[in-house]
Amino acid sequence: MSARHLTVTCLGLSLRTELRLKSMLEVVNARTTDRWSFTERGDAHVAICDPASALSSVTQKRSSNGATRFFSLVEDVALAASGTSVIRDPIRASDLIELLNLVSSTLSLEVPPREWAALASTEDAAVDGRNAFPVAVALRGLARRDAQQVYALQAASVELNVVPETRSVLLTRPLDESGLARLAAPGVHISIREWPTSHARLLADTGAQSCKLDALLWRLALHGCKSRLLPELPPSAHFKLRRWPDFGRIEHTPDHLRLAARLVRQKMTVLELAIVTRLPVSTINAFINACCLIELLEVHSDGPKHSPVDARPSRYAGIFNAIRSVLRLGASS
Repeated sequence: MSARHLTVTCLGLSLRTELRLKSMLEVVNARTTDRWSFTERGDAHVAICDPASALSSVTQKRSSNGATRFFSLVEDVALAASGTSVIRDPIRASDLIELLNLVSSTLSLEVPPREWAALASTEDAAVDGRNAFPVAVALRGLARRDAQQVYALQAASVELNVVPETRSVLLTRPLDESGLARLAAPGVHISIREWPTSHARLLADTGAQSCKLDALLWRLALHGCKSRLLPELPPSAHFKLRRWPDFGRIEHTPDHLRLAARLVRQKMTVLELAIVTRLPVSTINAFINACCLIELLEVHSDGPKHSPVDARPSRYAGIFNAIRSVLRLGASS
């Protein structure tokens, strides 16, 4: 991937410090992931600020979209402004490189990539145009990162601290049903900040609760949008489980046991599952999404040559076509 052109600004710093930063920026550019330049604009990707400056405070409050990363330039971490990360004063070239590369590694998460877009497989998706699974897909993406970091994801007034190394989430406040419903809703705005590994210990020492990431992903799928599948799942594909879900540790219903029993033995489409189990498509979509989020699902775009439910095509072909039309599943263009 080609390097992006990103920007840095200063807020409330002395002229001497600002000039030093500008000259240092030209030197470190050869060692950063992206190309960085200095700007006077307040909407830069990175703002290095004096926490005691009124300008810094006002700019941070106005940056409601979360596009700018704020870093307090301080000698003592305790002096950092609330809601900012820290860079030590005086700035060293190695610290600046680490900071800029850290921002580069997570900046793409501020605006969900194409993978996170809603699957416009139903009419309501085309109407509202909202990302149906923003938090769940973001959490899964963070969990897949091979990094010794902690990622603080904020959405719907809830903070989730993701620790990829242990596939766990640290919660500063208990997550009740209301909070879960807000996180599972479509179109939720997300902001993500990266912290060093030591941040997990700090959170634990201050009473943060730990929960398994897979259990949370599973619940988000079950309580989220049920009218469509995750973006990467073709509605007409055949699905199969890699292994039996750990129902002793995750929320489930008798319907989930029935679906799992089918999918551990054979590949089936959503439509086939709806016919043989007589369960609503919404229930099946939620189950398929949950299994996909916790890496239990195999996806087969080319279906099996002989499927139990279409073994008698002369009898069922018309029924299948009618149901596909009503459910808008696997419609050919």
